[in-house]
Amino acid sequence: MSEIKLHIYFWLIALTSFIFAITNFNSDAALDINVHDTYYIIPFFHLILLLSIVLAFTGFIYYLHFKFNIYLFKTLSKIHLVGTAVIFVVLILGFIYFKIKPSNPSFPLFDDLSYEIILYSLSFLVFSVLKIIFIFNSIFSTILYLLKKNNS
Repeated sequence: MSEIKLHIYFWLIALTSFIFAITNFNSDAALDINVHDTYYIIPFFHLILLLSIVLAFTGFIYYLHFKFNIYLFKTLSKIHLVGTAVIFVVLILGFIYFKIKPSNPSFPLFDDLSYEIILYSLSFLVFSVLKIIFIFNSIFSTILYLLKKNNS
């Protein structure tokens, strides 16, 4: 049975997200976050571009593990891969839904963006937890590899 090459999957997801960001470059979609009396407006293009850079770097780390035969914990690697793919799909589908959703002009002071903010915030929270799992997996598998190398 051949080993799963995770770096290829992460590079494919990064390339897909980069292409999606480039095709929606002129889009007016943005994530508006209101914290007390300050608005943070983050264009969706920048979010997806940041996501693709992080995914490409993650793929590079997985490639280094593959290149130097450092075996990762399979369960944590699968959780990281599947979770990242699911979050990526949720972000893209959420963007498409909120882009084509008709606006409600009955009450113009309320944008009805709370669902969008909740979706993106939870997605990036889960994405951050997945990155912590990845860092844990990477560090401890490297430590185990170095300990085995020093003992032999």
